[in-house]
This record gives sequence, C-alpha cells and structure tokens, in this order.
Amino acid sequence: MSENRSRARPVNGVRSAVLAATAVILTGIAWGLGWLPPMERATGDLLLRISTRGLDADPTVVAILIDDLAVERYGPLPWPRDRYANLVAVAAAAGARGFAIDVLLSEPTSPESDIALARALRKTPAVLAAAFDHQGRWLLPMDIFGGSGAAAHAYGEVGPDGVVRTVAATKQGNGLSLPALSLAAARLLRPELAIEPGSILRPEFRPAPQHIPALGTVDVLDKNFDPRDLDGRLVFVGVSATGAGDQFVVPTGPRHQPVPGVLSHASAAASILQNRLLRVPGWGWSLAAALLLSFGVQLTRDHRGEFDLGVFVVLVAGMVLIAMLAVRYSLLLLPTISMLTVVVLSALLRETVESRAARRESGRLLEAVLEHVGGSTSPVPRTAAGRLDALRQVQRRVLEDDARRQALLEGMDEGVVLWDLNGEVVLANPAAGRLWNGPLDIGQISPKQETSSPLVVERSSRQIAVTLTDLGQGHLAILRDITAERTLEQKRREMQRLVSHELKTPLASIAGFGENLERYELDGEEQRRVASLIRGEAQRLQEMVTVFLDLERLGGGHWDGATETVDLGRLVASRLDVLEAAATSYEVGIARSLADGCWVRAVPALLDRVVDNLVGNAIKYTEAGDVIEIDLTRTGDSIRLSVRDRGPGIPKDGMTRLFERFYRVPGVKGTGAGLGLALVREVVDWHGGCIKIDSEIGAGSTFTVTLPAMREV
Repeated sequence: MSENRSRARPVNGVRSAVLAATAVILTGIAWGLGWLPPMERATGDLLLRISTRGLDADPTVVAILIDDLAVERYGPLPWPRDRYANLVAVAAAAGARGFAIDVLLSEPTSPESDIALARALRKTPAVLAAAFDHQGRWLLPMDIFGGSGAAAHAYGEVGPDGVVRTVAATKQGNGLSLPALSLAAARLLRPELAIEPGSILRPEFRPAPQHIPALGTVDVLDKNFDPRDLDGRLVFVGVSATGAGDQFVVPTGPRHQPVPGVLSHASAAASILQNRLLRVPGWGWSLAAALLLSFGVQLTRDHRGEFDLGVFVVLVAGMVLIAMLAVRYSLLLLPTISMLTVVVLSALLRETVESRAARRESGRLLEAVLEHVGGSTSPVPRTAAGRLDALRQVQRRVLEDDARRQALLEGMDEGVVLWDLNGEVVLANPAAGRLWNGPLDIGQISPKQETSSPLVVERSSRQIAVTLTDLGQGHLAILRDITAERTLEQKRREMQRLVSHELKTPLASIAGFGENLERYELDGEEQRRVASLIRGEAQRLQEMVTVFLDLERLGGGHWDGATETVDLGRLVASRLDVLEAAATSYEVGIARSLADGCWVRAVPALLDRVVDNLVGNAIKYTEAGDVIEIDLTRTGDSIRLSVRDRGPGIPKDGMTRLFERFYRVPGVKGTGAGLGLALVREVVDWHGGCIKIDSEIGAGSTFTVTLPAMREV
C-alpha cells in the first residue's frame, strides 16, 4: 500500500503542475483577447478608492479657480493679462512659493497687459501650460512669459474607458520635449525631482481633486481670504467655469464625473510631492505570482481531498486584503482580477478533471454493481437521471439484502463479529454482545498461535468458544456459549467419579463383609461386629449420595425447602452444643463469640450443614490442645460467620480448588469424599452470600461466610 501511495504522489504532482500552468495560460489568453484589462482597470480604481481612504491630508498644493462667479463678474474668457497679473501678485504677496498656470498664454494681447503679467511671473517661480494645436505643433507660452523654458504639457493619458490614470513624464513634438505640468510644478518646490524622458507616472491622486483646497478668483482679487491659505503653497491657477473643455475623469474623483483639469494636475502634483506614485508589477513578477497561486490551489486541493468552499473563500478574501494593503502601504497596484482569475480557473480545471475521472470510474463501478446485484448486462445510462435511477435500484437491492442479513444475524444464538485490519469492529450481532458482555477486542480473543480447535475464553463465569478466521482484510469470529456443555461434561465426570471411585470403596467393603457372612461360621459377637461394619458403610454410602444429590439440587436452583426467619446466633449456638462432644474427643476447645440480632432469611437445615461442615473440618484438622474460634457479627446489612482453626493451613495452589467436588488437599490427613466444602459454597450461594478463605501454612485457616441480614423482628 505504501508503494502505491509513493507511486501516486509523483502522478498527482505532475497533474497539479499541468493544471496550474494551464490556468495561467488561459488567463494570459483572456488578457490578450481584451477580456481582463477593463475589469483590471475598474478593480484597480476601486482598490485605490478603498485602500487610500482617510489619507487626505492638508497638502502643500492649493488651487485658484476661474469659476462661474469670476466669469459673471469679469466677463467671458479670454481675460486681459493684467487680471492674471493681479491674481498672481495677490497670491505672491500672501506667500505663495510657486505657480502653475493652466491657461494657454501663447497669443499676445495688449502690450501693457502682457508686460504686467510677465513682471508678476518673474517675482515667483512659475510653470505655464502648453498644448498641441490641430496640426500637432506646440502652443507655447510667449517668450515674454518664459517661452519653452517655462512650458509644461497639460495632458493626462486617457484610458480606453475615458479615465486618466497616468501622466506622461514628458511629451515630444516638433523636436521639443516638455515635462508634465504636475511634475514641473512639483519641481518648483522640490528641484531634486528627476524628469525621466518617456517614463509614465501613475499618481495616487491623493488628495483627490475634489479635496484640493481651492479659492475663487473673485475672493482672491477682492482679498477676501486668509493669507495662510496660500502661504508656502504651490498655487495652481486654472478654469473651472461651466463649459470649460479642460476636464478629466480620475480614479479618486467623483465616480464617472469629470473634474477641472487644474484640480487633476494639482492632485497629481500633490502625489508627486508626497512620493505617492503607484507602481505596477512587471510581467515576470506577475507570471511567477500567477504560477505560484495556481499551483498553491492544486496543492491545497491535494491536501484537502475535496473542494472546500470555505477555504476557497478565505483564499480569495486574503488575496483582496493583500491587494488593498499593497496599495495603501507599498503603493503597489497588483493585478488582482488576473490573480483571482488564475485561482478560479485552477480550481475549476481541477474540479472538471476530477469530475470527469469520477464519472468514468463511477460508471465502471455502477456497471459492476448492477451486474452483481441484478445480473444486468445492459450498458450504464449516460444521463444523470438514468444513473440516479440505476443507483436507486441498487440501493433497494442492497437494503433488502442487508435486511435479510441483519434478520439472520439477529436471530442467531451464536455471536458473529467482524473486524477490519486495524482491529475496529465492523459488524457484530446482538448475540455477540450478550455472550461477550463487554467491548469486543480482537487482542483479547486472538490466539497467540494458529490452532484448528476453537479458543475457549471465560467471560462473566461463562465459557465462550471462539472460532477465529483470518479473512485477509480482517478477521471473523464465531462465538458460542459452551458453559452448559462444560457443566454437563463436568457433572458427567463427577458422576463417573462418584460411581467408579467414591461409591466403589464402601460397596466393596459391604460386599466383602457379606462374603464373610456367607463363607464362614461366625459367632454371635463377630456377626454383630460385621453387621455393624456393614451398617456403617451403608450409612456412609447413603450420606455420600445424599450430599451429592443435595449439591445437584442446589446447583440447579431446585431446592424445595421453605425459607424462614432464622436467628443465626441461636442456630450456631445449638450446633456448637452438639459438636462440642466431637471436639472433646479430639481434645480441641471451642471459643465462641456470637452477637445478638443476627437475623437471616434461610433454610435452617442447610445452615446447619454449613456450620457442621466448617466446624467439623476445623475440629478434624486442629491439633490436640488448640482452640477453635467461632465469631458471629453483624455489620450494616451483612452478617459474618467466621471459623478459625489452628491447623496446618492450605497451600496456595489448593485454595483455588478447595470448593471443587471431590477435591482433597494433598498431604493433609483425614478422610472424606471431598464434598463438604462444595456443599457449603452451594448453600451460601443459594442464600445470596459468599465465602472467603484466609490461610497460612503452619498457622491455620479462617473460613468467613457472609450472608445478607434481615431487619430485627
């Protein structure tokens, strides 16, 4: 399996790389066909608006507008040059550091008016707008105003959608190259700014044109303004009156609404002065980023194993956030739409390839399943509806088979358990849970070595035969309760032992004594002795059979004796009175400590036999001169009867078998059939109690019987 996985990884890697490259190629084709650039421009404008919001600060640029009020008061344009001279003089007196005149001054007017403006311009640095005429020739300021040396072009690069996003640093015409008006004006305050011929500037247009501080011409000429509004500022002078043709649409301006050109130039100059020129990644960088993103989508898909819409949304949102941060803090305008297109195409291509492969494979699987469950050899339907109907048929057949299989498993007395290779239970019928009585663990029942015979496991006092089969892809176990069989077999062996061994000895003795009576002439005394021996063996035989039958009845729960309320202290005392005679003959003393109020619900005859057996054994195995201790106490809802002797003790290997029928501790003196303690345990169990043994070699043994107590009566 690991070899198959290692072989699959290179295949998946090659497929991911091919799909990633395909997504990048398709994006490039979409760009070449002109589908993406319009969306890229609109998205860039939106990012610029959102990302630079809040950056409008008090710039070093201010505008003086020739607005509708000025035209109404002073008349239509063109104006006399002395009026511009007054405007410049008032602004210069207020502390203006430079002027950018966005009005063409290429034609002469009255000499006095032109001279007045020239004198005003010589007092403060200024740049003057220039433009091309209809024949492509420069319309330059007159030489009296500085000519080409003071000229700057007043053009913006209008995009296909009519929006000005860039400004040419220089424009060439008729052998003359002029800088942009915004750049030349910014150099009045920062002469170190370089002019790179042929380069394209992408101003941030912040502050936006509509946010550039502006004064009306009337207010300036009337000196109705705060001089601080012009002090130390770069002043742009231009037309904003209705009908003026000099208007631009810029990304940060009112949406789809043109603004006066003078304000656009002023906004561009403010961006240049603040070093807020946007940058656009080159093709190499964009291609590398597109490949990285596209391949990242494929790797994510390989890792997740499925298309995760949540992860995809997080990825797209992260890209948009990065684009916004790049604009705001790095002035980097990323090709967001192109990157998003690459990501979407990479994901769609992967899903398309996966779905086609899944469709082919599902078709083969569906064909095999249909043939298996229904014997159908017809081709798999090609339509989704047809395949869905075929799957419904398969589902119906599978459910029917599952129902029959489940009914069969639930009706079985044997437990059936199926594990996978990891040891996890795949299938288990109710009988398995009942028989095992706990969590099914393959490690608990799997034999250490393979064997042809079933493994026998003991669970909750039951013998469970487990037949384990290795299926290659898992294991199958059949569980069968053989407790009754084992019990029956044990009883059969016990009966064989009783008949063949335990009953054989007294019967042989009786037969031998009877033979003596037949063959020999015995005197009266000898006959009485032999008859007494025969009667003793017969009584022993009868007692043995009686005990064995009592064991069988108690073990089977068929005891017919009625229970009654018994004062266990009085019962034990009465039995000890009888047993003291035997103890005296063995020269053994009995010390008793019997509490009052030890009431139990029991069969008195059976409890008599418990006391007789325990105390009788203690007397038998206690050395002469020692004392047997009998204690009867009540603790809560339990009554405890303990019999302690000073005998030889019981070996550890014998304690586990002490209550087995016919078991005798090896090496211990005494006679008996080995049924007494077995009878004691059966009686105690029948009364709902328990018996415990504490023994130490050479120090004696203590037998403790615990029975449920009754309330005092």
